[in-house]
Amino acid sequence: MEVAEVVKECGGEVVGIACLVDRRTGAVGYPVYSALKIDLETFDPESCPLCREKIPYIKPGSRK
Repeated sequence: MEVAEVVKECGGEVVGIACLVDRRTGAVGYPVYSALKIDLETFDPESCPLCREKIPYIKPGSRK
């Protein structure tokens, strides 16, 4: 989804997305093709069980 935003910022038109794992929780406005779709449970900070226990949030992936 980050690449799609960059394409749009540069004046391009996103007509679809291809990825290995689709972890989206909502629609994006164009087709998404993936090898695997994973439905993950998400929480608002107020209802997050880890937040209640003061366990720090660590974003997965290669960026920090």
